[in-house]
Amino acid sequence: MWKWIFALVGLVLALLYNMKVSQQPSVIVTLEKPLPANLSEEDIATFRRDGFILKKGIVAGDQLKGLVTAGENLYQSHSLLDLVFAPSFAKLAMQVWRQNPEFARVAFQSSFPSITAKLMGEEDPIRILKDGFFGFKGKSNVGCGFHVDDKVFWPARDDSGGVNFWLALSPMRISEGGGIRVVNQSLAQPFADECKQVIREGADYNRTCRMEELSPSCHERLLANSVVYDMEPGDALIWDRWTFHRSEPFQVETNEHKLRYTIRYVPASATAEGRL
Repeated sequence: MWKWIFALVGLVLALLYNMKVSQQPSVIVTLEKPLPANLSEEDIATFRRDGFILKKGIVAGDQLKGLVTAGENLYQSHSLLDLVFAPSFAKLAMQVWRQNPEFARVAFQSSFPSITAKLMGEEDPIRILKDGFFGFKGKSNVGCGFHVDDKVFWPARDDSGGVNFWLALSPMRISEGGGIRVVNQSLAQPFADECKQVIREGADYNRTCRMEELSPSCHERLLANSVVYDMEPGDALIWDRWTFHRSEPFQVETNEHKLRYTIRYVPASATAEGRL
């Protein structure tokens, strides 16, 4: 009974948050063309084979410095979503590009849109579907287990492809934890559809992060085929919409927090479905 009460409270708070965001004025940014896609043929082949690539220093210089500062300020702020996702993350914010010019510049004017178009082979315009800012703190947060994004974080029909950018805003060390783990060749794994169904059954969003609990066998198979990297601020993991990933638990006792910014891009032809 309590599970349903908490779920209802969480839904109400999330709806109130969405109302709050929709009522806030969008930031005004003088838009320029996105930077060109700095991708090699090897990068493209790796993405299509493995479902992801790691790009070092993809955001750098003053742009990175401004983004990290904006991220630290956002981490120290308070919102309703902090209550909804408190067990998982110390901070979670969505549609950040609408509220902060530093995030908007990265979302629109970095190489991210151009990279998405090239990886997807798209000549049509690319759109931002949704972004998310996460603060992950010590062992007080559990993060999210192996999953593909549900209709809260990927509010588009399943036949709509797309690319997710996971941008580190803090140093990520394998030995410390707090980063991200991705499953190699998720789309080719024979158990991918089975494991996807485990967390998507009945469109119950409370299942999304509970792979290890709901299917220990799926969890173990995904873990055995996954990789994790040391990353510096400005490095990005770029993965296909259907690539399994999970938060990497902290391995050490610490009060330190790790910040990351994620942006999901889709073709202009994608159809919205879910919680925008």
